[in-house]
Amino acid sequence: MTEHRNWEIERLLLEYLDALEIQDWDAYGEIWRQAETDRELETALRELHEGLLAEHAGPAGREQDAEAIRLLAAEHFPQRPEAEEQDELPLTAGDVAARLRADLASGAVRLRDADRQANDRLLGDATLIPDQLKQSVLDAWCARLNVHASREYWRMFRQAALRLVMARSHRQSRMAAARRPSPRKKEPKDE
Repeated sequence: MTEHRNWEIERLLLEYLDALEIQDWDAYGEIWRQAETDRELETALRELHEGLLAEHAGPAGREQDAEAIRLLAAEHFPQRPEAEEQDELPLTAGDVAARLRADLASGAVRLRDADRQANDRLLGDATLIPDQLKQSVLDAWCARLNVHASREYWRMFRQAALRLVMARSHRQSRMAAARRPSPRKKEPKDE
């Protein structure tokens, strides 16, 4: 293979790697179409793939993938307190908004765009939820937040807050029951 030909194949391999990285499937397909009639290019592409597979399939590749996932998780899911610690923390507007966001992602609820924007504004809000979740108390609380959303949104917000309060109460009851010592069985007396 001449130096010029070698340079041409290396240039195509770099274009190919770029296409893979940015998921430009048209460029990817075009390079493979060229390889259909170019045995040297086809061989170079196959060797490149073998190297990529070896890099990602071995322990080093799995460790790199695991580290990338850990970094992404740390970036997108900040540390949360343990469940027991979290149950002791007061419920905030951000907690309820996060619950609604999860319900939205799962398809359990639907929000209008304006309500979704209001929910996004509440995500980081540390304002404590009122102890009483009666509608009149919640209406006054919502007015103080200065977040504008539809009546339907605030109805869903209240329902999510009630579910969170009940779930926390249930977990606390279960943990308290688990901490109680179980009564010991009396052993029969030998006569």
